[in-house]
Amino acid sequence: MDQQTKLELEAATYRRLRDHLRQHTEVQNIDLMNL
Repeated sequence: MDQQTKLELEAATYRRLRDHLRQHTEVQNIDLMNL
């Protein structure tokens, strides 16, 4: 996997997580620490 592909995958993963957290505000930071 080249660097550009890796970067794009990481960015997409971050965006999905961000959007999920925006839609599910009951999820607290402490819950993320348990992942």
